Amino acid sequence: MRAVIKDRKPKCEGKWELDTRRIVQLFGGITQCARSLRASGNDVSEGAVDVWRRRGAMNTTSLLHLLMIAHQTGMKFNLLDYVKPKERIVEGDKEQEERNVF
Repeated sequence: MRAVIKDRKPKCEGKWELDTRRIVQLFGGITQCARSLRASGNDVSEGAVDVWRRRGAMNTTSLLHLLMIAHQTGMKFNLLDYVKPKERIVEGDKEQEERNVF
């Protein structure tokens, strides 16, 4: 049985990002997250995990590894719980996206 999709072009207003700080925290912090990823065959450093945490984005391969680690260990990890609207800063009349620059 196929699902009927009423609107084939759904609209997703706004801009979105991953709450990578919370994802890294869920997996035990920077060091433990990197160790878990390396143990699963994804060779990443603590520095790479820290960069994801600060910039609000991560690569798909690492995200998939974390999803599989959570699944195999019985950890609750619904990716939609970690999607948030991209923050904006307003300067005068001009609105700009906030950049997490370090």
